[in-house]
Amino acid sequence: MPIPLIYLAIAGIIILVGGGVAIACLSGKTVAFIGMKGSGKTTAVRGFQALGKKEKDWKADSKTPGTLSDIKEHDVLGFKACIDTSGAQQLKRRWKETIEKAKADWVFYFFDISMLDRIMSLENDEKARYFMLVKADLRDVADICKGNKKRLLVIATHTDMEYNKEAAKRYCEDILAELVGLDHYGFVEGSLINYESVSALWNLIKEKLK
Repeated sequence: MPIPLIYLAIAGIIILVGGGVAIACLSGKTVAFIGMKGSGKTTAVRGFQALGKKEKDWKADSKTPGTLSDIKEHDVLGFKACIDTSGAQQLKRRWKETIEKAKADWVFYFFDISMLDRIMSLENDEKARYFMLVKADLRDVADICKGNKKRLLVIATHTDMEYNKEAAKRYCEDILAELVGLDHYGFVEGSLINYESVSALWNLIKEKLK
């Protein structure tokens, strides 16, 4: 199952930033891992694989950026995780096409919660707040999920970083407002730094998959 990376709809901005219960819920299913560059998609795949193999000494390698091949399927905890590691604008334009082709049952959208208040430098010297880019992403994701009856889970990562928690909460409320009217969606937040944090995040995900 290929991973879709969503088309960002902010005019004029070109983005560079470009369990038993859980296994029962997702067994044989296809999940599209999409989101901003550096949001944790590749790390999540690797961490969840380590969780399935009970590799308790697993740790995320911050020195190595995502290196999984474009649009590849990976066996993860009994389901197929489709991921595209880039997040560049040209690949975001393929998110809808890829999700449809993959026939994904779930869409997992990742973003870095510690970045919500950051100003991002983009192509052509354009700048925008990270939360605006995520909000636009989710507007497009919601449209894709509505049109294709996909279930959506929004996953905020990097909670281990230092950031303004109160501001992040307000930004998240604003971002999730884009999902009003979507039948099936959930929101969780956590980190992906080691086996323990991945396990904690997976437990939160399990609850949303019930």
